[in-house]
Amino acid sequence: MKFEKEKEISFDLRDYDAETQRAFSVPNIFINDETKFLLIKTIVALCPKLVLAGSISLHVLGIKSIDFQTRKPDLDFGLTEPLTEDELDGIIGFLNLKPTNDDYFDLFNDEAAPPTTKQMLKKDIIRLFDEKNQIFIDIFNSNYDNQFHPKRNNLYPVNFQMGEELQIIYVQSPAVTISHKMKYSFYPTYNKRKKHKDDCVDFLCKNYVNICTRIQGMDEMKKTFADALSVKFKENLSDIKYKIQDYKLSAPNSFN
Repeated sequence: MKFEKEKEISFDLRDYDAETQRAFSVPNIFINDETKFLLIKTIVALCPKLVLAGSISLHVLGIKSIDFQTRKPDLDFGLTEPLTEDELDGIIGFLNLKPTNDDYFDLFNDEAAPPTTKQMLKKDIIRLFDEKNQIFIDIFNSNYDNQFHPKRNNLYPVNFQMGEELQIIYVQSPAVTISHKMKYSFYPTYNKRKKHKDDCVDFLCKNYVNICTRIQGMDEMKKTFADALSVKFKENLSDIKYKIQDYKLSAPNSFN
């Protein structure tokens, strides 16, 4: 792929060819739950504004292993920019999802009117339910991580490849996800606070150095991508393979 001086350079890895995407993306740590794996791929394909967040994001980045047979995390997503009504309606309609109220129990109350699309877009958290697969899907609708530039390390590109099909999905930084877990662990009325507290103890007391080193490795990978884009516009990205062909993250998966 060649660049022209009059064109603005994109730092969104999804704008480039498959070879470049493989070279500058984090290898996906396998999600041993095919239903969730396919849901993530489908939701992000429907709306590329969505970025993977929550516990599953920590798993795919190699920060914390999840046994999907014993732990059933919700699907959490952040946004790079606000959703439109058409985008949210498209996700709900294509996947046959059920809009829910903030109260978990409203989901099973036939008398509770489901929120409209306009009402959901005004909430900090858009909560949807996949009735077929019994999975909650939360979209965090208050902060937007429109930060593809490598100097802004809130998002990391992950290669969600299945078979021959390559798909780049952006994943929220572990630093952001862990800070949310820390906050929830101090909510006295939150029923999952102990789980978040235990996770934070693991992050800070057992795996702190490994996690920091792995994040540093992912940051270096993004910087390498930026260096590749800074070469003369007449050059092709494939001409700088020597910079990346032996590239590896500077830390192993923290749970290996």
